[in-house]
Amino acid sequence: MKFALQIGLGLARLSKAMNALKARTVLIGWLGLLLSTLMPAPAMSQQIGDARKGMQYALKSCSECHAVRHSQLRSPLPKAPRFDDVANIPGMTAISLTAWFQTSHPTMPNIVMTDVEMRNVIQYILSLKKND
Repeated sequence: MKFALQIGLGLARLSKAMNALKARTVLIGWLGLLLSTLMPAPAMSQQIGDARKGMQYALKSCSECHAVRHSQLRSPLPKAPRFDDVANIPGMTAISLTAWFQTSHPTMPNIVMTDVEMRNVIQYILSLKKND
């Protein structure tokens, strides 16, 4: 009987210790969540490109084949889509353009762009969307 009582007390202490551990874990989780909301969010400029710089890059690097400016009715290379047309494809987003830029295309030269240059060109292309 004494042995059973000792086991019972041991289990009670273990249960109490486990509950304290769970409580600490939950508290640490909540503190982490609270601290993460207090930290400054990354600046939007780090994620959204500069359309003006994107146009400058596109004029320098893409205009040999593509109609880059809104006023251009045809691309110098007929099979190369106009940036206006790309921008106005239904469902065109920054995510889809990012995926497109990160995929090699056999009909295009292998232009190496930095992430910033890519975001800038994407922002420029999206700036050409028609407001329906």
